Amino acid sequence: MATPRVLFGTFKLDNVYHISDPKEGMKNQVIDGFRGDGCIVVPGGKQSTNIEVWGVLTGDDYDALATKIEALKTAINTDPTTLSLEDEWSYLVRRVEEITFEESLRNYSQKYYIKFLVISY
Repeated sequence: MATPRVLFGTFKLDNVYHISDPKEGMKNQVIDGFRGDGCIVVPGGKQSTNIEVWGVLTGDDYDALATKIEALKTAINTDPTTLSLEDEWSYLVRRVEEITFEESLRNYSQKYYIKFLVISY
């Protein structure tokens, strides 16, 4: 099975092995009456959602891997940018947390985790 092609703007995220699909939702306020059957629904807009990406960076040695880590940190900034998964979906997102790197010796591979907030869908 091939890894999905995930783009953050024009930057390709390497070796993504899991990506959460965003779930659209509503933030309606429902007011139930205590004397009768029925309720009042106050529309509240769309609910914010997150997209989480897990992947692995690979390199021939420590220096090559360190270069890829720095490129990832530089490219995945907090500016609003389009995040897309092949031809399935595309959302305007913003990175809301630091990129998390799993503890490792960074000899040949390094796992990473990025959390994005969907701004518009």
